Order: sequence, then structure tokens, then C-alpha cells
Amino acid sequence: MNKNPKVSDLGACEQCGRALILNKFTLCYECRHQEKLDVDRALDYLKTNRGATLNQVSQATGVDPQLVLKLIRGGRMEVLAQERIKKMGNLALEKKNKRKSFK
Repeated sequence: MNKNPKVSDLGACEQCGRALILNKFTLCYECRHQEKLDVDRALDYLKTNRGATLNQVSQATGVDPQLVLKLIRGGRMEVLAQERIKKMGNLALEKKNKRKSFK
């Protein structure tokens, strides 16, 4: 069996843009490792601060709100009220859109 990757198997990390061989991951090793550290930091914060909002978790830990939303949608974090997730999602999208503007 040939272990050499094909050109179609090459891609870029979604986070940093480094070249990588596409497999089940879309992030390079370093970005996956950093994401795991961020997840652990956010979950540890929530253990001691139950009921914290998305912004509180993000500001206290430095974790990107998009990652927190990803954890909520993936079932690793829980939302206390359904109304809150809409509000949190809107706040995270506003923050993301601010970063994309080139003014």
C-alpha cells in the first residue's frame, strides 16, 4: 500500500492556515492541542461558576465564544434556558462579524 499522500489529500488548517494532510481533522496538531486546552479551561471555569453566561466564560478564560457555542451544540456544555442560547449566539456572531470587517 502506498503511504504517500495525494495532492487532493492536502489542505490547510482552518485556524492557522498551515498545510496539513486532510483526514478526520480540519485543524493541525498545534491548533487541536490549543483547542483542547481552551475547552479544559472553559469546563473548569464552569465547574466553579455554574450558570455563567457565554460572555462571562469567554472573558474569564480567554476562550473564543465560537468554541463555547461549539461545545454547547456538541452537548459538552448545557444551557440553562433556551432563550439564553439565542442571545448568546447573537452576541458571538456580532463578535465574529466585528473581527471580519476590514474598516
